[in-house]
Amino acid sequence: MSNHKLTRRDFINTGAASAIAAATVNAKDKTPELAEPTQNLKQKLTGDWQARGSKGAVVAGGKASVAAGLGILKSGGNAADAAAATLIALTVTDYRLYCFGGEVPIIHYNAKEGHTEVIAGQGVAPKLATFAHFEKRRIPGTGGEPAAVPAVVDACLTLIDRHGTATFEQIATPTMKILSRGKVQWRKDMRTSLGRLIDAEKQSKGDRKSGLKRVADYFYRGPLAKELVEWAKENSCLIR
Repeated sequence: MSNHKLTRRDFINTGAASAIAAATVNAKDKTPELAEPTQNLKQKLTGDWQARGSKGAVVAGGKASVAAGLGILKSGGNAADAAAATLIALTVTDYRLYCFGGEVPIIHYNAKEGHTEVIAGQGVAPKLATFAHFEKRRIPGTGGEPAAVPAVVDACLTLIDRHGTATFEQIATPTMKILSRGKVQWRKDMRTSLGRLIDAEKQSKGDRKSGLKRVADYFYRGPLAKELVEWAKENSCLIR
């Protein structure tokens, strides 16, 4: 786990909707200043805005996911914490491109040690997804059938376990707030699931590392895993 102070060269780059979190020393001291773009830039930028600052930055899709990462930085979290919070929030703000049950490759660079690490974040294929299974069908799998084992949760937990300082509850709270404003059923279901993961973490009674493991166990081996398997059986998915 890295506890060094962050510099401008510390960054997290992820493959989920181009989510990037970068932090500097005292990242929580100042909110990045928003600048009105020139007319020429307005024609080039799809978002019609710019931002500049010297204390930290988060680049992502939906505005609420950017706010999630910035909030973590301003509260004292580091780049890994902010990236994880952004990634979870993106599963709601950009759910058509990237979801909580999906995949996310992550690149972490430690400026102090000059070390780059890749967290694959790629879900493995289920054991039932054999060549023989698909050969019989003569067509590619559709719907949830070709789905890999969800990797987002494990990738984010691995990131903050190795390089962050936050708990799962801290990185998930911004998303819980986003979900509380939604009336669509899947948002309510996701909020419930995140709440259950947070409750599982709290059983560790303050031991951060143990808490992160409890979250992983609850999702991949515990109650949520069992519910996912039952859903998969009913919907022609191969995950078990």
